[in-house]
Amino acid sequence: LALLDEMSLSAHISDRDALTLRGELRAQARRCTEAQQDFGLILSQAHTGASAERALFGRATCLLEQRQTVAARAALEDYLRVYPAGAHAAQARRALGR
Repeated sequence: LALLDEMSLSAHISDRDALTLRGELRAQARRCTEAQQDFGLILSQAHTGASAERALFGRATCLLEQRQTVAARAALEDYLRVYPAGAHAAQARRALGR
């Protein structure tokens, strides 16, 4: 994370994986405000693909961490609408109580 924090990353396709990873690591470190910035940048440029899927779920995770339950629920619903069989679908369903 320290190395990624030093990098200037964009949503350009060449940076997308690093930007996604940085967002996930920031979220794990409970730096959700910064993680949300990374996820938002990815989602502003990529609407499908692995990075977008991870960013969408990461955004929901941060919203849960920040106790923004209404927004988190909407983000989880968005995730399941776009990725019903995604890598985090089971976690999203559990979080929604399904």
